[in-house]
Amino acid sequence: MEHDGGIRLIQVELQDFMNIGYGKIQFPCAIKLNEAMEHGDILGIYGQNGSGKSAFIHSLMVLKKCLSGVQLPDYATEYVAYGKESSNLYFQFI
Repeated sequence: MEHDGGIRLIQVELQDFMNIGYGKIQFPCAIKLNEAMEHGDILGIYGQNGSGKSAFIHSLMVLKKCLSGVQLPDYATEYVAYGKESSNLYFQFI
């Protein structure tokens, strides 16, 4: 696939993060790469209470801090799911 530049987040996977055992979100721009790079996307998040909306937003905060070279706050340890030793966050870009 060919595009004119720019970086887009196209997929996020969360494992043992907050209340999420495993979850994956793929963004529409992953389907039509060339079209998505020319135009912005609008993303809406909806779901039942406890379905992972806040976990997704918190994972973006972790990503932002990591990409900025900023240390995660001490409370970030609370993001690890109860009873687990660690969390895994996977971000895919184009």
